[in-house]
Amino acid sequence: GDNQINFEEIEDVEPEQSEYDEEGEEEESENEAERQLAQLAASTHLEIDDEFLADKERRLEEAKEFRKQQRKKGVIYLPEIPPFMNPNTLRKLLDKFRVERIYLSPEPGHKRRIRIKNGGNRKLKYTAGWVEFASKKTAREVAQSLNGQLIGGKKRHNLFRDDTWLMRYLPKFKWENLKEKFEYDRKVREERLKMSLSQTRREQNFYIAKAEASKKIKHIQERKNRRELKAADKEDSENESQESDEDVKIPKKNQSRPKINFKKRVYTQKE
Repeated sequence: GDNQINFEEIEDVEPEQSEYDEEGEEEESENEAERQLAQLAASTHLEIDDEFLADKERRLEEAKEFRKQQRKKGVIYLPEIPPFMNPNTLRKLLDKFRVERIYLSPEPGHKRRIRIKNGGNRKLKYTAGWVEFASKKTAREVAQSLNGQLIGGKKRHNLFRDDTWLMRYLPKFKWENLKEKFEYDRKVREERLKMSLSQTRREQNFYIAKAEASKKIKHIQERKNRRELKAADKEDSENESQESDEDVKIPKKNQSRPKINFKKRVYTQKE
């Protein structure tokens, strides 16, 4: 009848998948992707760390080698440079001794300006110098053999042939010490400049204070003088007014009282 169940239709119907099962599969796929990304990042991080450590070790080795080479080098000091000799000329003269670096200290600017103003040579003059050699042994031998000797060379186009070498080997002295010396000199100059500016400022303030005090004293003196002049004018005007009042008075008759002579009992008039 109508209440009879058709089992064939039931068998053909497929069961529907729940929403909970679909969400679970999506979460599993997202977790799997996150795990893969984490593994990739960890492997990349390990590779970066390895490269960084290798680069750091290489730089440390280079620094050790550089310091080792620097310890082998020697420096000589030239307290006096022949007039108008420049670093290029000095390098040519000492090039056979394996010169590394040269520094020549220029003369102060004001001395050069004075020399040029007086008609002297316009070339830059150097006052002292430092020369670095590849080894301490070479620097010591150069200083011992050339100190006090003539520069010599060909006569033609050689301005320094008759000049004398003055040099001294500096034991335990490195090029970094020279940089430290320049930095120290720079700081000393800055301190001197600050002291000079502060001294000038103090003198200026002292002068301004004295000038203001002088102005005040002058102003006070001027006021005093004006008061005294005003008082003197007032006194003069009062005196003039008194004199004018006396001139205006009517004089009495020019008669004198008779003088009595008690002995003669006679009245006589004063002559």
